[in-house]
Amino acid sequence: MQLDGNWRVAVSTPVGRQEVVFRLTTVNGSIEGTATQGEEVALFENVVREGNRLRWALRVTRPFKMHIRYDVTIEGDKMAGTAKAGIFPTSKLSGERQLAG
Repeated sequence: MQLDGNWRVAVSTPVGRQEVVFRLTTVNGSIEGTATQGEEVALFENVVREGNRLRWALRVTRPFKMHIRYDVTIEGDKMAGTAKAGIFPTSKLSGERQLAG
């Protein structure tokens, strides 16, 4: 499964729909990533891959300081899964890999 690329993702949160761009890169067999929302960029932490399932965490400061855990599956150029931010309920997410050009 190819992970690398920019993924445009929408997360349905209790405070409304949040749009974020994940950038996934494989470096020497390890998966690295960033999440960009507006001007904030957060680094992926503790990335775990199991087949087409990917899990990681990250820390953001907007709209609040919080720790978010992601659990997604990737099928081709589609991503679906969940995000769990602090005390908030689990939120569903979906996204697509952005094609170059």
